[in-house]
Amino acid sequence: AEKVLSPPGQEVKITEAKEKDIDGRAYYQFGFTAKNNRYTRHTLVSATIDKGKYYIFVTGANERRWGTMGEKLQKVVDSFKVM
Repeated sequence: AEKVLSPPGQEVKITEAKEKDIDGRAYYQFGFTAKNNRYTRHTLVSATIDKGKYYIFVTGANERRWGTMGEKLQKVVDSFKVM
């Protein structure tokens, strides 16, 4: 996450990581926070590979909105599925 999904100079902390199987395909989910001197952003990611192609879904919210949006965004990430 630190080198790919956040701008340089931010403090990145992985908050969760898991693998799950949907219809025989592995999905890798993780969450992280990226913090700089002005704000903290929470990010959720789900990724999979299908027929040699990499699919990734990323969403998130700032610290102020995370309390109301975090659970809803987790449901969205959990629903990500390559057809």
